[in-house]
Amino acid sequence: TLIGRRIAVGEQGGFATGVAAVCRALSTLGAIPIPLHHPDESELALSANRAAADCYVGLRLEPGRAGLRTMYYRGFRYESETSKLLASLMRDAIAKQLELDDASTEGMALPVLRQTQMPAVLIELGAPNIVAMRVVEVAQAIVSSLEQWLMVDWEANSSTT
Repeated sequence: TLIGRRIAVGEQGGFATGVAAVCRALSTLGAIPIPLHHPDESELALSANRAAADCYVGLRLEPGRAGLRTMYYRGFRYESETSKLLASLMRDAIAKQLELDDASTEGMALPVLRQTQMPAVLIELGAPNIVAMRVVEVAQAIVSSLEQWLMVDWEANSSTT
């Protein structure tokens, strides 16, 4: 469960309401939310590492995008299977909640994904006018995805972080 889990929720500016909504939803279920706000991705990663977070969820509004994109760490020779699954779960839940057809998941080597020491996902939301009106529903989709992700038996799947 999320009880006692330390979940860092960060943004680089412009989406503090999204971070607040996710943190409230996490608190309701007994998690320990760690809100992070900084324009530099490396600083967000450093703060999440210092806080010994169990997971990092980044939020970004992208006005030029119509849909949704979730990202997880993928480098030249390695990708985070745990982050990839979480990114996919979040993509599906948020797209369903917002009724978006344009949704994708991509492996990236962005600093915040590469430098965190825990599973990390970055959620890039387009259509800010829709997101602003339904920020609580987006937060609930994120939290339900985290709950579903925590129930995965990684040993049975022979996956690594």
